[in-house]
Amino acid sequence: MQSEVWEWTKDCWHENYIGAPLDGSAWLDPNNVLRVIRGGFSPDTGEKGRLTYRLGQHPRMRSYGVGFRLVLPVPRNDST
Repeated sequence: MQSEVWEWTKDCWHENYIGAPLDGSAWLDPNNVLRVIRGGFSPDTGEKGRLTYRLGQHPRMRSYGVGFRLVLPVPRNDST
């Protein structure tokens, strides 16, 4: 997703996708403190502005150009 900020993900940082979960779940690693940010930041151009570009950052890193997206499931109403 393209947005106005880089977005934190739950995934731990890895150089590539070798060994990544195939079911879409987060790629967690208790020995890796770095987390992935992705999505690009609108002032970034070139490769860094691409949706697929990602970086590994320490979770305590703070910046006006980094945020997160909150996603909540919608309750299902089976009575209709």
